[in-house]
Amino acid sequence: MFNTTVRTFTPEEAKAILAHQNSGNRPLSGYTVDRYAQLMREAKWKAPTNDSIVFSDGGRLINGQHRLAAVIKSGIPLTEVCVYGIKQDTFSVMDQQKRRNRGDALAISGLAKSNVATLAAAAASLWAIRTGKVVHRWDTLSHDDILDLVRSMPNQFHDVVHQYAGCRQLGIPASLLIALRWHCGEAGGDHDLADKFFQSLVTGADLSMESPIWRVRDRLLRLKVSRATMEKWMAAALVIKAWNLWISGRPFKRLAWDPGEGFPKVETIRSGRRG
Repeated sequence: MFNTTVRTFTPEEAKAILAHQNSGNRPLSGYTVDRYAQLMREAKWKAPTNDSIVFSDGGRLINGQHRLAAVIKSGIPLTEVCVYGIKQDTFSVMDQQKRRNRGDALAISGLAKSNVATLAAAAASLWAIRTGKVVHRWDTLSHDDILDLVRSMPNQFHDVVHQYAGCRQLGIPASLLIALRWHCGEAGGDHDLADKFFQSLVTGADLSMESPIWRVRDRLLRLKVSRATMEKWMAAALVIKAWNLWISGRPFKRLAWDPGEGFPKVETIRSGRRG
């Protein structure tokens, strides 16, 4: 027999539970704990959630260790629904049900009806590029952060998502392509010219081997054919470098990027640039 209640966990209580009632649980993810703690410190953690903290009939913690560890790290108490008395043998099936992802959150909010997963990932990628956090993990945004960002975007951004959502030719995620297309148009000051650049990048039409668009496209396609992998931030940097060379018309010998030089900034449109 089990019972349910709402309980507030202080950092001291959370520490005692993890020390004495958490044997045999899966290893803690430091990244997850850090992310939860950040949300708690920023008052963005929404509690109680629909994911209860669960204790077995023997008093063992079988769900909720990352939240309790985040309570300790943030120093902020957490009020959560708790279930006590669950049979120990249910531990093996915990977390097997599908959890809502960012795309689900967009669909439920009514902000998007199609390409929701791509839209959510594109928004996260755009945030990473804008804030310079591209060399770190790209999935640090909460569901609410994604919703706020999508709400702030004009209708033209959704048009770009629709236009490029099916693009898989280059071997990079469509969401990254969308984020780069929007960022170059926004920061560069000309969405029409940005669309011309990215249409050429995707199709390869009318490109000479001397074009920076051809160079970055060729590199991405070679990696795709060889089934080699490239970090998303490396691909993003090379595309932006190609954009800067193309938009400025500067001569170049090779297209490369060294992480030591910092993530490249998008250059603005210069007068006299020929399409």
